[in-house]
Amino acid sequence: MWSVGRIGVWIFVWAACLEGAPTGAAPPELGLVQWRREYELAAAEAVQSGRSLLILFQEVPG
Repeated sequence: MWSVGRIGVWIFVWAACLEGAPTGAAPPELGLVQWRREYELAAAEAVQSGRSLLILFQEVPG
């Protein structure tokens, strides 16, 4: 049998999961590295600064 306390915990967990759901906007960057999300701009900046270009391919299932 589900108690009121257990239902309240599940509602809290469900709401916490929704808070981290993607909204379409880019997530805030954490740390000191400022990542670029457009390849053309990042490649031009790498050429201009003489730095290497690191490309991260991240597949999101679904």
